[in-house]
Amino acid sequence: CPRCNKTIYHAEKVVGPGGPWHRQCFKCKQCSTTLNSTKLTEHEGEAFCQTCYTKLFSPRGYNIGGSTEPLPYQSRPQLPPRSPSENIKKPPRASSSLADFGMPPPDICPRCNDRIYAAEHAMAAGRKYHKFCIKCKACDTSINSLQITERDGEIFCRTCYAKKFGPKGF
Repeated sequence: CPRCNKTIYHAEKVVGPGGPWHRQCFKCKQCSTTLNSTKLTEHEGEAFCQTCYTKLFSPRGYNIGGSTEPLPYQSRPQLPPRSPSENIKKPPRASSSLADFGMPPPDICPRCNDRIYAAEHAMAAGRKYHKFCIKCKACDTSINSLQITERDGEIFCRTCYAKKFGPKGF
């Protein structure tokens, strides 16, 4: 056992940092809290609970790692003064699009022309819509997946589709 250096028998074995431990020795080195796989953190072969590990080994600073000590003040290095030509304002750059950064353009809802975020999108007739925009073009009622029909990129309920585009003269 790494903690007590005694022989470990199978019935009392727990696997921890560095191999097997006695069940009764598998405690935080700092506060002696009994550890399990959810509470365990390890530092240099020793077992610690998450609270003690954070207090002992995390970065220090204001509101970091449970400490309220402020970080020591470090002055910024002084930069050399600029020449007059460097002070001239440059014209603003043309606005960059997401494509300039290698990102795909945002999905736009064909019904309301607003951006569609992942949490609010739904597919209808092979296109992305807002969930609340999946409505019949003619009667503006909400449509479920069993009632959707599509014509020229617009979605309709079955009733309105039949009235507008169904057979005539019967």
